[in-house]
Amino acid sequence: MQRRKNSTFEEGKRKNKPNMNNQPQVFDNVMYIVRRIGFLSLYIVVFFMIQGCNDDDDNVVLSNDKQITAFLFEASRNEALDVDIVGILDQNKMTITVTFPFNTNITALKTTIVQSEAASITPSHKIEQNFSNPVTYIVTAEDGTKQTYEVFVKVEEPSNQREFLIAFYNANPDNTLNWDIENKSMNSWEGVSLNDGNVVGLNLINKSLSDIPSSFGNLRHLTTINLNNNNLTYIPAEIGNLTQLTLLNLSENNLTNIPKEIGNLINLKTLNLYSNGLTSIPVEIGNLKNLNVLYLKLNRLNSIPVEIGKLTKLTDLNLSKTSLTNIPAEIGSLTNLTMLSIGYNSNLTSIPSEVGNLIKLTTINAYGSGLTSIPKEMGNLINLTSLSLGSNALASIPAEISNLTKLDYLALTDNNLANIPKAVCDLEANYGTTVLKDAEVNCI
Repeated sequence: MQRRKNSTFEEGKRKNKPNMNNQPQVFDNVMYIVRRIGFLSLYIVVFFMIQGCNDDDDNVVLSNDKQITAFLFEASRNEALDVDIVGILDQNKMTITVTFPFNTNITALKTTIVQSEAASITPSHKIEQNFSNPVTYIVTAEDGTKQTYEVFVKVEEPSNQREFLIAFYNANPDNTLNWDIENKSMNSWEGVSLNDGNVVGLNLINKSLSDIPSSFGNLRHLTTINLNNNNLTYIPAEIGNLTQLTLLNLSENNLTNIPKEIGNLINLKTLNLYSNGLTSIPVEIGNLKNLNVLYLKLNRLNSIPVEIGKLTKLTDLNLSKTSLTNIPAEIGSLTNLTMLSIGYNSNLTSIPSEVGNLIKLTTINAYGSGLTSIPKEMGNLINLTSLSLGSNALASIPAEISNLTKLDYLALTDNNLANIPKAVCDLEANYGTTVLKDAEVNCI
């Protein structure tokens, strides 16, 4: 019986003993479950992380800062500069003002700009800009909003005689002046006369000059200016500041008017406005009490102001080819006049009788005008040596002309004369006067 029991016990043990042959398969199953659980857990973690990030993105606030906080031009980035130039910011007006030293080239400059963090700006500071006119800068904030700034640049005015002349040079980019404006001395500058370091004379003939800047009026030591045969169209009012001028030659230019301030040049002795396009002369010319010579030939003047009668020191007056229709009676006050030219004015039909007061006259040239008569008072001009009346429309000659016994030359050709007084013809025989008349004209 005992053996049976043991047998049964052994059999039970065999039934409960694990089957070692199935162990690897169980292990694999367990690992598979673990991996599945792990992947699922990882997915859940990543999902919540992404969701958390999305929630964070929804809460981010982009900056709207869009200011320029500094604006300058660094010398290290600009060959035209010797020192850094800093702009003045006005955050209320959204403007930037920059002032450069005189004679700075502002047409190609690079900026250095500091703006709000995360903001961008256009145009870029990496490219050169021309600041001759205002430049607009746009600052864009991180949130896309924009702010506009206007940059205004100016260059300091010249402050000394050398700089005044450089401004004149720069105002005429096509000039043919032989000036080395980098040279600190003006001694080698063509046409510039100096006295004790001051500019006293400018003789700049045919130099392709077209502009006189207002700063020119600061050359207050000037006594002579000769700008003959250039392309000037305008004279600034500031020329009236040059009160030490004794000679002003603006002949053969393209001027259409003269500023009234010319009347301030009270020391002027010679004023040459020959061959321009002047249509009028300011009445202030009457202030030039020291004027000796006035050339207005070859302009488009219909008249001259009566104030010309105040120029009592005038000795030479040239009004030829000016389109004059009359000569004011006040010319009779120019008692120091020695030369009077009124020729080639086809609309000028008469000469005022007051011309007879000008007893110092030695020359009258009225050739080629439209004179129909001449006053008998011309017989008072006893110092006259030359009287040209040819190519007019004269129908008679006053007998008083025979009083002009100092005449060397009397031209009467190409008029409407049939006869002239015999006493006038006798000037030739009695005083050696050359009397030119048409062959058909009789002396009676």
